[in-house]
Amino acid sequence: MERAQKVMFIALMGKDTIDPAVAPDVYVVVRDIDLHYLVAIRPECDVKLILSVRKVRAAGLTVDVEFRSPDHAILYAKASRTICRMDGVSHQPSAWSDEFRAKHEALIRA
Repeated sequence: MERAQKVMFIALMGKDTIDPAVAPDVYVVVRDIDLHYLVAIRPECDVKLILSVRKVRAAGLTVDVEFRSPDHAILYAKASRTICRMDGVSHQPSAWSDEFRAKHEALIRA
């Protein structure tokens, strides 16, 4: 999930870095993960992660994740991951940038 969300961040924001001085919105902590396994993943195989933005708050972002077979026929698991943006200096929750907020709010499913 971490890697998939990083790929989504790079695609949306155009910044491939973990340096908060360059991309302040990348400095986050995981607040909550909720994961439900529905079908055993056997044998070892490729799994496609499908991310959907559920909620954007002042300093929080919740993304739903589906773990599916490459052809989307099998739903192996469903998850929800909430992150909180932190200030790079005070290490306290901090509001998303206007750009981050606008790009992620545009992805919320109606």
